[in-house]
Amino acid sequence: AAELGMEAGEGETVLICEQIEAALRADPARRAGRASRISAEHPFAFSVGPGEPLVGGVIDVLATEADGSALVLDYKTNALAPGEDLEALVEREYALQREIYALAVLLSGAPRVTVVHWFLERPDDHVAATYAARERGSLQKRLSARMQAARANGYSVRSEERRVGKECRSR
Repeated sequence: AAELGMEAGEGETVLICEQIEAALRADPARRAGRASRISAEHPFAFSVGPGEPLVGGVIDVLATEADGSALVLDYKTNALAPGEDLEALVEREYALQREIYALAVLLSGAPRVTVVHWFLERPDDHVAATYAARERGSLQKRLSARMQAARANGYSVRSEERRVGKECRSR
């Protein structure tokens, strides 16, 4: 909060500390803790084919596990409705992000990647999807088709790089 020029109230600070403590006890944190290598705020960029624009972003946490597979932790600070179906939420709001992260990691050579959308409000109820290296081609085709559809609907690709600061990046 201080980095953003804001001040957190005592109740907010307590809530944040409780969420962090609960998250550190949850399975995704324990799994990342066993990783042989871990990277926070891991940048990536790739193209789905010749002449296609770069797709880039930043993965919250990228961990390499002992068997060489990768674990992506994408933590979310969404306020959740009681009983909200996290699988439906992830499918509706984050399916494309999940596939982009998976493809980025598979293109870097990982034999398998598990992408975890981890809601800090309910850290034990994360949503995970696993992709194998053999799925790279189908992920590339799906992303390419989405890009073509976006262009056909009048959405253009920016010619300059767009940078978004941490304080503006949606989680």
